[in-house]
Amino acid sequence: MYDRIPCYIGVDLNEKFAMVTYFKEGMKDPETVSQIIGSDNFQIPIAVAKKDDIWLYGKEALECGELYIDDLYNRALQNEKIEMLDETYEAVNLLGVFLKKVIALPTKLRTPVKQIKVTVAIDSINREKANMFYSIANKLSIKKEDFNLIDHKESFYCYVLSQEPNIYINEVFLFECNGEGLKKYRLKRDTGTKPQIISIEEEKISSFRSGEDKEFLEILQQSFESRRVSTIYLVGDGFDESWMLESLDFLCKGHRAFVGKNLFSKGACLSTIVKDGLVNWPYVYIGENDFKFNISLKVTRNRQMDFYSLISAGDNMYKAKGQCELILSKGNSIDFWKQFPASRDAKIETIELTGLPKREDKTTRVRVTVIPISDKRVAITVKDLGFGEIFKATDKEWNYTMTM
Repeated sequence: MYDRIPCYIGVDLNEKFAMVTYFKEGMKDPETVSQIIGSDNFQIPIAVAKKDDIWLYGKEALECGELYIDDLYNRALQNEKIEMLDETYEAVNLLGVFLKKVIALPTKLRTPVKQIKVTVAIDSINREKANMFYSIANKLSIKKEDFNLIDHKESFYCYVLSQEPNIYINEVFLFECNGEGLKKYRLKRDTGTKPQIISIEEEKISSFRSGEDKEFLEILQQSFESRRVSTIYLVGDGFDESWMLESLDFLCKGHRAFVGKNLFSKGACLSTIVKDGLVNWPYVYIGENDFKFNISLKVTRNRQMDFYSLISAGDNMYKAKGQCELILSKGNSIDFWKQFPASRDAKIETIELTGLPKREDKTTRVRVTVIPISDKRVAITVKDLGFGEIFKATDKEWNYTMTM
């Protein structure tokens, strides 16, 4: 019998490894799985190999000696073509093979699932990366509404605020180190707003190297100075070895400190659970990849004035799309209402449909499509659909770029 809710899968992907966490009905908390049954090593090397016409991935691929292909994430971004065994492959398709294997890993552990929802977390997102991952998801027959791409900051946000309240009663820090360089994230809440507005600051310290205990201690002391900090997370291979002495002593005085590697895959898994409304979530976080203001139309429905939302602040700007059909009244123009979420005041911007044929009032139907092109800019297309047999559609289009 199938579960009532989907199987939620979170994948953390960096240049070398992937980790996968899942949650489904009957589980208390999300669990991270290893490619090797019974192992607590959750890192899956991003590599594939072909043996006897069967694709192998991760550790299995590395065991094929020189025949494996690695560094798939970077090579896919570079649109590289790879030759292997007298065949040529596109790196992006091989990354898709790898992701298909990784995503299938949790579903092999429990009863069959009818639906999966997948969220991939990566270090940072741009249009090129977003297009690549949504294209891969489409090739894997994952519906657009069942696939999300988030960055590590959003994953951190979802993970932390899914924990017990004493974890985030004050500010929360995360330090990520994978050998060279250090990333620092600081999460804080504005408890004076409803919902609470969450902000995350990021800082890169390129000069830091894993193993520098005194330097790390100085970074911690400077970061926490004059701040109330409740919890610190240390993530990445750079914290594997026992080089932290003075810094660890400082961390454990008056703070909770956690060391691990699967925080981002857990956060990715939890993010979709949050989006689906399965948990109470009195928080809002508008990150770098989220649209920054609301766009709506003032319309009449059932003889009452109402606002029809096209795109909302917080929508993923790489995924969001607003579309509706309108019947124009009192002129050939459309008013768009723009508003920041923290503001009570809205701005109105009007698009004139110049060249639209003159028709009787309420006998022109148009389709309005709004697509973000940045976090504060949208591309708007208005298309004339006519009015049935009375007025044929001209298929004329008006294109407009709107900025807040």
